[in-house]
Amino acid sequence: MKIKRNFRNKKIKLMEQQLTQVSKALFIACFFLVLNFANAHSFLGKGAITSKTMSAPFHEGNGNGHIQELNTNYDLYNICKNDIEGYTKMLSGSEFFLYPSLREDVNVSMIARATTGEMGFEFLTGEVPANYSSDSVTFFMLSDIDFNLKESFDIHVNDKHLLTFNSNEDGTLTVTENPGKGNAQYILVRRDGNGDGIGAFRLTVPTSFLEKGKSAKIKFNGHKKNSNCWVMIFKATDAVERIKKSVSDEAAFVVKQRNETLYVDAPTHFNGKQVYLISDGKKSKVKKFKAQGEMSKVSFNIAPPKNTFSIVYDGKELNLDFVNGDGMLSKTDIEGKYLYHHNTNYNKGWFASLSKLYKPEFLETYDNFFDNKY
Repeated sequence: MKIKRNFRNKKIKLMEQQLTQVSKALFIACFFLVLNFANAHSFLGKGAITSKTMSAPFHEGNGNGHIQELNTNYDLYNICKNDIEGYTKMLSGSEFFLYPSLREDVNVSMIARATTGEMGFEFLTGEVPANYSSDSVTFFMLSDIDFNLKESFDIHVNDKHLLTFNSNEDGTLTVTENPGKGNAQYILVRRDGNGDGIGAFRLTVPTSFLEKGKSAKIKFNGHKKNSNCWVMIFKATDAVERIKKSVSDEAAFVVKQRNETLYVDAPTHFNGKQVYLISDGKKSKVKKFKAQGEMSKVSFNIAPPKNTFSIVYDGKELNLDFVNGDGMLSKTDIEGKYLYHHNTNYNKGWFASLSKLYKPEFLETYDNFFDNKY
């Protein structure tokens, strides 16, 4: 009886593991369907819109979408690497739900309108370091903004009027009143279908307005113009942190075969990083990426894989195993706080799109789902 019971317990445990794996795969697939719908929604519109943007739209048909995403993050990093998180806690005002921001996981914002003169919001920033020594502080926030109706908005810091601004059709801001000698800057990354901005808001404040070691209270308020003109600040507490994490940890590659050569594309900031390939156990020479336009590129005289493939870059590694021995797979997986998304196929030569993305929200949502369900 004891042997039968142990066998039954092992069988139940195996079934539970199989159920978890299947559920995980279904969960990831459903998550991607939702995110693709959200991304598509942000580009719906009546016609083509031209603008001075930082990068091409996410997920282009040539497989370079993740590379472009990382290029955009690196551009933002160079702008905000010394900034302080602009949002930590909402204090008052109206919220707006399910509108696209720069990040797929952030879609709840605070919204101000130029209607009655009383429609605004207040929130706390990240803490200003106690040992901060510069004359001014710049706060960085994810933001969408109206570029069609261009009314004025006031910004108060710790209950003092810092400045008044309005948006411009070209994606910039104009500061029309500046009693506090601050500055407001909009970083336009892309436009939605109506031509409005999806990007980031930077607010520069003299340290005389602030108390070191503490958060600042910021208020956005629209003027009384009986207009639906709006500005949104998204409730992302880690806007700067996530951009820094993208630059330090994320990776994306597109590999294309031409004859017996594999050509590898990577984000621009991979320029100068060492890289080599291992294809079916055969190791290539070690080379360095070289920036060419909006990509970093390198090529290797090595045959494409059928069984295993690895790309080793900057001391890190992405590994693929082809269970059918045909060099083809489509795989998405969550490992810790990272999302791995790989696609390979043979179509007039071998092609691979490989990515490692920092997505802690996927792990948290997945864990919460199964904690609640099972």
